[in-house]
Amino acid sequence: MNKYKVLAFDIDDTLINDTKSRKVAFSNVSSYLDIPYTEELGNSFVTFDNCFWDDFQSGKILIPQGTENFAIYLRSLRFQKFYETLSLDYNTAQFLNELYTNHLGDALEPIPGARETLEILKDRYKIIFPTNGVKKFIQHKLDIVMDSPFDFDIICAENVGKNKPNSLFFQYVFQKCHCDKSEILLIGDSLTNDVLGGMKNGIDTCWFNPNHLLLPQEYEPTMEIDNLLELTRKL
Repeated sequence: MNKYKVLAFDIDDTLINDTKSRKVAFSNVSSYLDIPYTEELGNSFVTFDNCFWDDFQSGKILIPQGTENFAIYLRSLRFQKFYETLSLDYNTAQFLNELYTNHLGDALEPIPGARETLEILKDRYKIIFPTNGVKKFIQHKLDIVMDSPFDFDIICAENVGKNKPNSLFFQYVFQKCHCDKSEILLIGDSLTNDVLGGMKNGIDTCWFNPNHLLLPQEYEPTMEIDNLLELTRKL
């Protein structure tokens, strides 16, 4: 496995517990709307949120021509759709998105083994972070998972204008790597964004599967791990 020169780590729910962070942020939205927050409601939002982004990637959600900021538009539309029975106008949905985004950093914590894994690998490989996450929190998230500083590159969907697994996003990944595709390993928890993105763009992938989910037949990660330190042993 030492053929790799570049390790491309997804951030959310690979290095940072993004699911917990999303629930805490969503609880503030729920409170603003005077809707009692429950764990069941938080789980419903996370499930909806995941499906919403899958629908966008599969072309079921389109961005109107002339939209200035595709990320803000989509994140606001998400709240319109989740609270469909409330018939929220776009401005209200945009405010809810701002409220949600402002609280995303309230409960950030690293995935177990994230710090140790990066510390072990940072001197042996070039590290990059391709992410669809909210731009304003990326550096803060990385600060949480780094024991000591090192050189790295961030490829952020908000800067690229396209999300993983779009091929245009991966063109930016290739530009940052300065090596052959066969020398890149993408590590992430998302089957659609990371595993499928890697498969479609000729990159080896490592599926981070801490919950031991069943792997659908259409996905073929190069390797699978259930804890991050296992990656250091496989490499």
